Amino acid sequence: MFQYSYFKMPFMVSLVFFIQGFVLVLCQETSTVFLQNSNESIQSNLIELQDPEQLEDSANTMFDEYWQIVLQDNPEYAAVLGDHRYDNKLSSYSLKCYEKKKVMMNEFLERANQLLSISTEGSETETNLLLFIKNLQNELDHLMSGSHLFPISKLFTPQMGLHHILKYTKINSAEEAWNLIAIYRAVPKQVDEQIELMREGIRTNFTLSDRSLFSKSGNWDQTQDVETSPFYKPFINISESINGDEWIAIRENASDAILNHVFPAYKKVDDFINNEYKLHTRPGIGVSSLPNGRDFYQHQLAYHLTDPEVTPEQIHNMGLQEVERISKEMDEVVKYLGFNMTHQEFSNMIRNDTSQFFNSEEDALQTYRKVLEEEIAPKLNNLFKNIPEKILTVEKIPKELATGPQAYYMMPSADNSTPGTFFLDTNSLHNLPKYDVMTLAMHEGVPGHHFQYAYVMQQNDIPDFRKYGVRSNAFIEGWALYAEYLGYELGLFNDRYMRYGHLSYEIFRACRMVVDTGMHVMGWSRQQAVEYMLNNSASSIGNIEREIDRYITWPGQACAYKYGELKIKKMRRRAEEIMGDAFDIREFHDIILRNNGPLDLVEKQIDRYITSYQRLTTVTSQMS
Repeated sequence: MFQYSYFKMPFMVSLVFFIQGFVLVLCQETSTVFLQNSNESIQSNLIELQDPEQLEDSANTMFDEYWQIVLQDNPEYAAVLGDHRYDNKLSSYSLKCYEKKKVMMNEFLERANQLLSISTEGSETETNLLLFIKNLQNELDHLMSGSHLFPISKLFTPQMGLHHILKYTKINSAEEAWNLIAIYRAVPKQVDEQIELMREGIRTNFTLSDRSLFSKSGNWDQTQDVETSPFYKPFINISESINGDEWIAIRENASDAILNHVFPAYKKVDDFINNEYKLHTRPGIGVSSLPNGRDFYQHQLAYHLTDPEVTPEQIHNMGLQEVERISKEMDEVVKYLGFNMTHQEFSNMIRNDTSQFFNSEEDALQTYRKVLEEEIAPKLNNLFKNIPEKILTVEKIPKELATGPQAYYMMPSADNSTPGTFFLDTNSLHNLPKYDVMTLAMHEGVPGHHFQYAYVMQQNDIPDFRKYGVRSNAFIEGWALYAEYLGYELGLFNDRYMRYGHLSYEIFRACRMVVDTGMHVMGWSRQQAVEYMLNNSASSIGNIEREIDRYITWPGQACAYKYGELKIKKMRRRAEEIMGDAFDIREFHDIILRNNGPLDLVEKQIDRYITSYQRLTTVTSQMS
């Protein structure tokens, strides 16, 4: 799960959660003129570009121009990728920048469509252009829907972004230290811009639910000891490359920036939320209580699923069908374990069984690390080729950030200076059962999110925008849910409690489709949604309530998991049925992971894989 929009939440990758959130700002003054000149050049040279090599060069030039603008206008994400050219800046959230973004995205779309019109069907250039256009159009539609007017919530507090910047920040020189201080001093401006976006939401009656808000995001009292703040931590260890006098000046300036810029800015956010915004929250928990709320929800579904045709009713019914199917499997496991009760009764029993939960934070973290390293990793060669070498670590979610999901993943930096990280909320051990370990490890770690991000990062023959800038929650989360399912084929669910934990997780994702559409379109109450989840999964009440508030805050996103998984399974079944014994699961997974992007375009690549096999068998039969 994370977006800052480079992460799967505003300012965190779903990535995963927080690379799913990746906000393109695109508001450089020089860029629009440059793009206009580029468009004129394209229009005057279309005939010359009929040559495939020239077309490929022109497309790659456009992809690179686009990506350089993305990095320049999103310095936080550039740092995540190991590009430190903009380390003294923060992204802009101004309304003016968003208006410029619309213009620039349209110009890039026009340019890309011109190139697509003369591309060769089935070529890699065509694939890149189709993906570029689809992704950019999806982002433009998302922006036009007004989703940028919700930059702050209990899921996306401003300090989350700064905390994640710190994870990718290493101070080894005076320049790097001064850059971080410059970022701290830029926080008030960014916060003011975020507040103005939310005021625009108030002005247009387009606001969050009160369930999406926090009362206090942290202790921003100016009497707080600055040196105990996590923001000061990078300045504690003195680098040998910085002389004593300059280091003293750096520390003094860092303290001043934290005390007089960062703390007051975040206190201003808290005051704004509590004294102004809360007075204007939407009347209902669902977005249907907003002006044109039904249309807005349809936009959110289309954005997260990258499928403009699917309706809330279809998603709701899909969820109900999956809940019914998985419930039967859960009942079978309960019976196998020797209990004469329904799975609802069994779930209630184990969620209140203290032996099913961890005794300490360290116990939980070590268990997840051991499962990933010793039980899952050694078996991956059975289903995958080209195993990524990127390092994965497991860390606890800091207490001050424990307002979002139970776990999330952050991608490794492109320069390998920061490993991929599976963050786990160990602050509330009663929400972290042992029977979830295998499933959650496979989802956030391998072969889930870490695997999919590391896999595409090692591809040297695709443009950077495909590696780092394509966002399709149905693909990202659908793959991670499919990765959980692979536990059966890897022999990882032989323990029946672990198997039950997997089914509970799976039914949880199916329930999401039901309650998300229920609350946002069908008039469900929050309590109705909580009770539905409680009756159909083994998740704790605390986790369920937190999840329900997440769906209220982030409409449509939670539907992507099950939707994407079902799409991938459907592709696999089709390939297996047509290819029979010739089907190669390792090749199938390679195609899925290399073609990181919207599932309809991934499906085209699978179709080509199947067609190649059919042509080969036809030729072989003719020769025999």
